[in-house]
Amino acid sequence: MGTSILKGGFPLDKLAVGVVTLTLALLAWLVVTVGVNVPMTGVIDVTALLLFVGVWAVGMVAMMLPTLLPMIFAVVAATRPHFSGDPKEGSSSILQRSLEPVQFVLGYLGIWSAMGVAAYFALVVLFQFYPSFSSMGQLAGVAAGGTVFFAGVYQLSPLKQIALRACRSPMGFIMTRWRSGRFGRFLMGTDYGFFCTKCCWAFMAVLVVVGAMNLLWMVLFAAAIFVEKVGPRGVDLSKILGILLMTTGIILAVVPASGM
Repeated sequence: MGTSILKGGFPLDKLAVGVVTLTLALLAWLVVTVGVNVPMTGVIDVTALLLFVGVWAVGMVAMMLPTLLPMIFAVVAATRPHFSGDPKEGSSSILQRSLEPVQFVLGYLGIWSAMGVAAYFALVVLFQFYPSFSSMGQLAGVAAGGTVFFAGVYQLSPLKQIALRACRSPMGFIMTRWRSGRFGRFLMGTDYGFFCTKCCWAFMAVLVVVGAMNLLWMVLFAAAIFVEKVGPRGVDLSKILGILLMTTGIILAVVPASGM
């Protein structure tokens, strides 16, 4: 397949995927920008959990989908040879091909939604130790500084660097982790989601501490994640960012801030 807009230009299927993906990310950012209330009662509550995970998922769409675009393109490109390209190709085959990237994204977001469940229970625990803390609140002093400092340490760790290199190599992932079958792309999405959580979970831990859906931190981390995964010097940037986070953590612990 792969009809081009211009001769030798950008494939039309990739353009469609890119437009849809970025549109979803933009809509998610609009939801975050107008403000959302993240429910937190300090106790385990099914309704609050479901609402929290829903809001968390919106935040992950806003932050992560732009960085996921190269990987989705790789899935589309790898799927294309499995179809004949015959104009008479059946509608079922066309539909299947169209759903390939959708399955991948759903699997990927499923992993991040599971992280949202973990974040919810982490907030419940924090609420027990800090009764004045809420999911839209924030910790200061040693608690916040320690979390931010640890996130910086993780940035410099071998595990982070291995996960980051895997995330920066879409075709390498495709070649080594390809899954066939009706739900193959969904399983690949979950697999890639695990790589991504190993790469970015420390950022999300900071978000939990400074306030879930805190717009300023979300924008900063979304930009950092994007440059880490897509930028030409992403690995070097991740190490510089680690040093900055460690420094910030020390400052927050030594000089308690009135707000972040």
